[in-house]
Amino acid sequence: MTTETGKTRNAFTLTEIIGVLAILVILACLILPRIAKRVNHAGRVGAVQDARVADTLFALQSLKAAAQARYGQFGTLGPAAGSESGDPYDTLLLRETFLDRPFTAQVGTRSRVRLLNVSGLAATARVNDAPGAYDLDGDGRNDIVRERYVVEAVIFGVTDADAKALNDHLDGPALGADAQGNDLRGLVVWNGSPPDALREVHIHVARGR
Repeated sequence: MTTETGKTRNAFTLTEIIGVLAILVILACLILPRIAKRVNHAGRVGAVQDARVADTLFALQSLKAAAQARYGQFGTLGPAAGSESGDPYDTLLLRETFLDRPFTAQVGTRSRVRLLNVSGLAATARVNDAPGAYDLDGDGRNDIVRERYVVEAVIFGVTDADAKALNDHLDGPALGADAQGNDLRGLVVWNGSPPDALREVHIHVARGR
C-alpha cells in the first residue's frame, strides 16, 4: 500500500488487525463446538469399550482362579471321581461353589466355557482347527501336549476392535493377528475374517490333568 507521501506501508493498521481477530473468533466459535462434540463422542465410545473389555477380563480371571482352585482340591480339571457332567464348565464350577456366578462376557453376543479332552493332541496339531490346541509362545507349534484337559472360554460375535483389545491385554500386540487376520498365537485366538465381520474368539483359561 502506498501513502500520500509516496512511501510503501507494510504494517497493518489497528483496525485491520481487529477485523482479522474478529473473523478468527467467529470461525473458532463455529468450529470448536463441532470438534469438542466429536472428541467427547469418541471418548464416550472408548470408555464404553474399555469398561466392557475390563469386565470380560475380570470374569476370565475369576474363571481361571476357580478352575485352579478346583484343580487344587480334586487334582483334576475334569469331573470329580465317579461322576460325569455334560454341563458347561462354569456351571460345574458354580455348582461346586468354586465360582459365584456363571461366566459372562460383556464383549460379543454370547459365550460359553467348555472342558476339552486334549490327551490325544500332538505338537503338530493346528491351532483353532484341533479343539484345545494353543500355540502359547508363538513358535508355530501346539503347546498343549501331555495334558488331559484344557478349559477354554469361547466368545461369539466379537468385533475386531474388542478381539484385539482382549489380545493386547492377555497376550500383547506381538502375539496379535497376522496379515490375513488370523490370530493363532497366545492365549487368545481366532480365525481370520474381514475386519468388519464378527469373530469367534477362543481363550485359554487353564490346562492340566
